[in-house]
Amino acid sequence: MERYAFRYRYDVTSTVYTFTDKPATVTHTHTASGKDSRTEAYTYSYDHADRLSKVEHTLGGAKVTLAAYAYDNLGRLQSKSLHGSDADRQAYAYNVRGWLTGISGTKFTQNLYYNTGNGPAKYNGSISSMTWKAGTASTVRGYKSTYDGLDRLLNATYGETAGISTNANRFSENVTGYDKNGNIKG
Repeated sequence: MERYAFRYRYDVTSTVYTFTDKPATVTHTHTASGKDSRTEAYTYSYDHADRLSKVEHTLGGAKVTLAAYAYDNLGRLQSKSLHGSDADRQAYAYNVRGWLTGISGTKFTQNLYYNTGNGPAKYNGSISSMTWKAGTASTVRGYKSTYDGLDRLLNATYGETAGISTNANRFSENVTGYDKNGNIKG
């Protein structure tokens, strides 16, 4: 069902919506004086639960998948593939409470720790420590976090290796205080 078409001097943008009011296709047609018009389209696909599952782009008749998403049985993002290739796929992991515990892919891997890891255990959803590794690098980097009595971040201590202990404090951050609204002052 097409509801909106915006016409400017040389451009026309139209959107076709699903019955649940989500964009199904967005088409842009650009026309310039003395030139052939160019039309590009973005197509959005949704799964049975109306979650975004695929984004495709068409230009000049060639269709390319920009992103594909898969969800687990609880509706959480399970994986994301970019540019139609599993080489750029990222997988997401969660703990029993539904908190994100890891993102893994060929170009980036990150782990979040709450009540495990190298920082003090947190059982309320605050991140105790985190580690990451970029691409094929062998060095694991990370931060250990500490919080005040109101569970506001006090500092994040940098370190390398899985224990977050080598090259400690190279990029550590300390919070000097909070304003009355709970915003970090410095």
